[in-house]
Amino acid sequence: NDISGTLPTQMGKLVNLKSVHLEDNLFSGGIPTEIGMWTKIEDLSFSGNGDLEGGIPTEIGYLSNLERLWISDTQLIGPIPTEIGNLVLLGELNLSNNNLNSTLPEEIENILPLEWLDLTSNSLTGEIPESWGSLASLKNFEVGDNELEGELPDFFERFPYLESASFHENIFIGDIPSSIGSAGASLRKLTLGENRFEGELPETLKDCINLERLDLGTNQLKGEIPSWIGDMEKLVFLDLSDNRFSGSVPPELSNLRNLRELRLAENLLVGTVPCGSLETATFLSADCENSVVECTCCTECM
Repeated sequence: NDISGTLPTQMGKLVNLKSVHLEDNLFSGGIPTEIGMWTKIEDLSFSGNGDLEGGIPTEIGYLSNLERLWISDTQLIGPIPTEIGNLVLLGELNLSNNNLNSTLPEEIENILPLEWLDLTSNSLTGEIPESWGSLASLKNFEVGDNELEGELPDFFERFPYLESASFHENIFIGDIPSSIGSAGASLRKLTLGENRFEGELPETLKDCINLERLDLGTNQLKGEIPSWIGDMEKLVFLDLSDNRFSGSVPPELSNLRNLRELRLAENLLVGTVPCGSLETATFLSADCENSVVECTCCTECM
């Protein structure tokens, strides 16, 4: 729709509402604090209103029956209110693509039914709270493209249903947690690129045989590329570029028949890229410009 104008404060009088979808309009101004009177509401979305500004009102914490909250793709600024932790029935929380700039509230640990958490593309700072390990129902854990820092908590064994995890474009340091692959065959997407991770890849990742997207690029990872990556036959995207991987490229990578994009450049690799099934990839890069690596199927040589 193309409904414009500000959101009227009189909205708060509609106290029997159970579902409000105002997404993809042209609303401007702020979210009225009067929405705190919608104590029966279960589903609420303000997403896709690019001129919506101001902060998330703390009165959001009164919506104790809320099961789904989407406020994404707006100009909202300020903190994620700690009162969100009062929404103990919430299954989906999407606050992505805003200008939120606080630390991550520990109170989110109280939202035990939470399956979808998307805080991508904000300016959030600080560390991921260890207490978020209580969110055992999580399937989507998306906090990429922020300013988060510190080490990732080693709590992934507490998320047995995890399907998608995005931590890219932050300032995370240290080793990749050894429990990162604990979800095993459930995990479909893992993005850790553009951080400061170091060390070798944890062995638990070899159990993630249904991964379709694995982004480890632009970190400080080292060691040899493990041969078990070749068992991830559903991979469509694999980025290992701009790290410190050494040794030869494992021939098992030629098993990745579904791969469409492979990035190996800017490492310390030697030898030959095992083309095989990789010849069908639409993009393949390696350090083959000066014959450090031989690659007859590369579309880009660095």
